[in-house]
Amino acid sequence: MTSPMRWVIVALYLFAAWECLRVMRVHTPMAPRECKAWWLIAWVMLLLAVTRLTDWPALVVDFARHYAAGHGWYGMRRALQIEIMLFIAVLAVAGISLLRRREGDLPRPASISLGGLIALLTFDAARAVSLHTVDALLGLSLAGVRLNWLIEIAGIVVILAGALMRVRQGQSAVSR
Repeated sequence: MTSPMRWVIVALYLFAAWECLRVMRVHTPMAPRECKAWWLIAWVMLLLAVTRLTDWPALVVDFARHYAAGHGWYGMRRALQIEIMLFIAVLAVAGISLLRRREGDLPRPASISLGGLIALLTFDAARAVSLHTVDALLGLSLAGVRLNWLIEIAGIVVILAGALMRVRQGQSAVSR
């Protein structure tokens, strides 16, 4: 990732974390389940900002690559990568299923942000597995804008949209 785009994405992660924390400040008191959801989203956004800034997932992938080569199964890594991708897909479906089941317990904006978080984490995990075909697809660009960036930014924007909706609901309730 080029340096300017890395900073833009880190700034978006931090802004999303801030807005999730702001939801809790605007909505007091808040149901415990909703409060936990916003805290979770805020902390994960902060963690993703740090990972994007430090690029430690690339270090983990490099370590795994060297480990596989050193232990003689590097040539068979594709099968493992495909299994991991399937596992990630199952986790994503399970997360969405759980969210749908619990959706009635949360205000709509929190559900939207949690759905965006599931999508973003699924994308990050799939990207970390580093299948050649996935890497090639994510590397595509149009007018200098990579698909990789668009998908990541879209996930952050969904989370931000939910947080901003919830903040707006709290502000309109206060102004009445």
